[in-house]
Order: sequence, then C-alpha cells, then structure tokens
Amino acid sequence: MRIKVKIAENNRPFEIHYVDAEAESTVDTFLNRLVMDKLIHAGGMHDYMCDGYEYRELRTQKLSKLFSRDRKIKLISPAAILTLTLKQHTEDQVHHWLLDYSEFIKMAHYYYDTTENAHVAPGTVFFIQHDYDKVLIRYSRGHLDFYYMDNHFKEMPAEPDMTLYFKSREELSKDELKWMRSISFPDKLPKNPVLAGKDIKSQQDIDEATVLLHRIITIIGRFGRAGEPLKKSETDYPSYVQVGEEATIGYVSLKQLQKLK
Repeated sequence: MRIKVKIAENNRPFEIHYVDAEAESTVDTFLNRLVMDKLIHAGGMHDYMCDGYEYRELRTQKLSKLFSRDRKIKLISPAAILTLTLKQHTEDQVHHWLLDYSEFIKMAHYYYDTTENAHVAPGTVFFIQHDYDKVLIRYSRGHLDFYYMDNHFKEMPAEPDMTLYFKSREELSKDELKWMRSISFPDKLPKNPVLAGKDIKSQQDIDEATVLLHRIITIIGRFGRAGEPLKKSETDYPSYVQVGEEATIGYVSLKQLQKLK
C-alpha cells in the first residue's frame, strides 16, 4: 500500500512524503522505517497515540486494521503529529489494497503453464472436495467455470457460480487492465486472472481461489506421471478429495457425486 505521510513536528515546517508499506506491517515497524529513512526523529517515537491507543498497544497494531476504519489516521505525540492517508479513491479500492494477491497471481501463471504443457481437453471436469466444500470445475481454453455443490446434487447446473478468465494484456478491458496493474505487471500471455460472478470480499476469497487452482495443477501432474487420461469419460471426473489431513487423487463418477451428502 502507498501511504501519504504528513509530518508536523514542533519548531519545523511540515513535510509530506509518500511511503510504500506492507498492509500487515505493524505500527512499530512502520515508524522504525520512518526513523531509518530520517523522516522523523527517534526520540519521541514511543510517545505516539492513535484513537485511544497508547503506544504500548498501538505499536503492535497492523496498518490494515487501522486503515480498515478510515482512510486517514493520525498518530499524535507531544512532539509531532503524523497524518497517514491511504492513497486510494474509493472504499472498495481501500479494501482491495489491504488484500494480498501475490500467491493468486503466481498460481494463475503456474496453472497456465501446466495446462498448456498438458494439453488439457476443453470440457474436462474436475471435482475438488476440501473438508466440507465440494466444487465441480469445468475447463475451457481461456477460462474455468466453478459450480459449488449442495447436498442435493443431481447434475451440472446450467450456469456456473463463478468464472475465472485468463486473459492476455491485450484482451483486458480498460478497467481490468487498471486493476491488474494495481496488483501485478500484466502479462502479454493469457495468464492474467479475472474473476467474474463473485465479489472479492476478503483474503479468504482470494486464498480459496488460489487453493482450487493448486488442486487442479496437482491433479494434472499426478495423472500425467501415472499416464492416466484426465478425461476418461463424460461421467468420470479427475478428482482431489481432502478430508482433514488425508487427500485422495483419482476418478469420481457422477453417480458417486449424486450419492454424496
């Protein structure tokens, strides 16, 4: 995240600096960074307060937590006032900056390379169960369709619950390109992931999508090493089933899925 830091110290003209910081950094880490960069004096660093927090409590607070309440916060001490402003334009963008997409982007690139090398047939359906979540995922060249199953599953629904597109830099819309540039450098190959049908509301949403991509990559790798076809038939799906610490990779049939509760 990029933070505008306005520094008003006693007996000095105020200064404005722009500082990049990790959302999960603590206040103590951030202030030490300012001291190291010679933006503030170390002498009064342990006297800052914010929103009722004394420094003993404030020092361990994460920046993401402080900015979750407001885009602008003030750290106040007898010697100085630091006004920190998260440089975004809307509340959604503020929330977006607090999320970590790095592993998701890496996994999307790894997924693209894996499916290109494995020559996965369009229409291949994967089944993934981790703990109580059960998901069917249909592969198409350029996107994945996700179908979340309930306990009364009979057949693949007509419409997916979520679609994950993989686009080249040229295929990205203006808004998608702007979003992609805010989290990563857009790739010229169709490796740039764009989610549709589901709003990213938390880090858990991103982590779940990352795990599902990893499960698909694991299935493809395991089947490839065993010399088994991914698409055995229209009703037998390559699967990754995890319950607790135990994971099983193999085929699951449509009839078996219809019996799951």
